[in-house]
Amino acid sequence: MKEVVLFSGLGANDRVFQFLNLGPVRTLIVRWEQPHPGETLEAYAMRMCQQIPFTQPVLVGVSFGGMVAVEVSKHLSHERVILISSAPTYRQIPRYFRWAGALRLHRAIPPRRAKKPGRALHWIMGVHHDEHKKLMSSILADTDPVFLKRAVDMILRWRNEQVPATLFCVHGAHDRLLPKTDFPYDTVLRGGHLLVVTQAEAVSACLQKILAMPPSSR
Repeated sequence: MKEVVLFSGLGANDRVFQFLNLGPVRTLIVRWEQPHPGETLEAYAMRMCQQIPFTQPVLVGVSFGGMVAVEVSKHLSHERVILISSAPTYRQIPRYFRWAGALRLHRAIPPRRAKKPGRALHWIMGVHHDEHKKLMSSILADTDPVFLKRAVDMILRWRNEQVPATLFCVHGAHDRLLPKTDFPYDTVLRGGHLLVVTQAEAVSACLQKILAMPPSSR
């Protein structure tokens, strides 16, 4: 049975995976730990490796979790890496985010504001149905503001340019948070950033197809 390690999005947990069907696999959902002050995404990912007991897992990361999965793949033997609504290198992160990071503008925003989703945030995340809005509100309400601020800081200082050889990318055509770039995504679905929830059936089909591939195939 294949072993799959799941990395959720920024501040999220296992709830973002509740609509997925991965088939007959053994899964582990990584628990986010509090980033240390000034910690890099690379160092943080190395700490997350300690939670993984599998010997040759498939790493599946959503958004922020995809970036962590890329860094984990550098230190952990794995079968392949699958990113959903994420960025394999810092170059897929919009420049205006990187500029904001360079100016440290994100540090001036009170974290509590991100915990009050409104129409603008629903639009950015591509969430339209009430069920999905409630889920997003619940996740944000449970997000530790210190974790959120430090995690955003890690993302904005991330400078990885190394693409895993076994990488597969599933992205939304209408992702407004991490807009699709000219990177060669494997699958582009009609959806926004919260693709793993809003288009769970289509994402599940993509993941099952990739998981069914022989370990050596790309």
